[in-house]
Amino acid sequence: MAFQNSRDKCNAIAIVSIIALFCAAPFLLSKGSTLELNQPLMYKKNYIADVQPDHTFRNQTIWADVSHSPKPIHLQNILPNAYLHPDPTRPYNESVLVFLHNPKSGGTTVKTCMVKMSQAEGDDRRPTLVAGPRAIDVPNELINGAVSVNKYYMGTSAFGMCRFVGGRACSYFTMVREPYDRVVSHYYFCRSGGPTPMSCDGTLEDFARHTCNLIFFQMIHRYLCRHEIPGVDASPWRCRDVGGGLHTVEQRGRQLDYILENMDKIFAVVGITEEFETSLRLLENTFGRPFHSMCHADHANTGTYEQDEAKANEKGERLRVHAEAKERLVKNEELRKCFHEDIIIYNKMKEIFEKQKKSFFGAGL
Repeated sequence: MAFQNSRDKCNAIAIVSIIALFCAAPFLLSKGSTLELNQPLMYKKNYIADVQPDHTFRNQTIWADVSHSPKPIHLQNILPNAYLHPDPTRPYNESVLVFLHNPKSGGTTVKTCMVKMSQAEGDDRRPTLVAGPRAIDVPNELINGAVSVNKYYMGTSAFGMCRFVGGRACSYFTMVREPYDRVVSHYYFCRSGGPTPMSCDGTLEDFARHTCNLIFFQMIHRYLCRHEIPGVDASPWRCRDVGGGLHTVEQRGRQLDYILENMDKIFAVVGITEEFETSLRLLENTFGRPFHSMCHADHANTGTYEQDEAKANEKGERLRVHAEAKERLVKNEELRKCFHEDIIIYNKMKEIFEKQKKSFFGAGL
């Protein structure tokens, strides 16, 4: 393109600049609705293939182009951790509550509690279950205006629901358990006939390969599976099977880093199965709803091996079977890599839980 004079050249540059700004506007505006990952896109990350038995890394790093990594989690209307970021003006007691159910971690008790609270409050609607096929149906119904926003959402696929509540204040909370313990418990629960979408006809190791990093995939599957694989059930159980091919080691590391860096902004409260009573007290104090006073007596199915664990009747025998099964998983190098994200996430949640306790009991609540 030839220019007659310097004025034409300036005009052309101005037009190109305006077009470029117009094209970039949606991206620039969208940045305000999420907590963005650190730049640059060339991201330094420890290589996951070097996971050690204690889930630390050797001193090997790589530089990877992660320009096409999954999008960050939207945090615009999500209330941050009530104890790490205290602010009396935040409407936790009026927010939409979304419970991410991590199986065999006391979640059944929490879901039952939410139903009881809803009934006691005189609500016509029960808490909305977000799991299996409903993981797609529930958001679509809200988007299409087929239903109004509920007060409670819960389920294994509930993470992400705060995006669909019309901008209302929204609080995520969860209950997590040490991942090796959770998988062993889940396996024997399934073997005893307990309801689960996973098959447990094979060995414990086979079962662990499909459930080892469930927390990690629960937190990212809505973005990696539902939106990028048309026709795939949004349940993390099924997305777990296809998830390994969805992202590279570098992308997984980037997602894990993002979760760890923003976990205190994602979950209003984190509960730990090993301290279930205290977890219920934290929930009750945060949301002003009777999680502990109404439901602590219902906690009967966590920390045990239900019915079938080698048909053992003695608690000591159950603990022995548990310990031996867990040791098999810990010693398995392949599975150790598979458990890596969930171990790191659990340790971070446990760290947050301890800070919550310190704040809660320090205030004499």
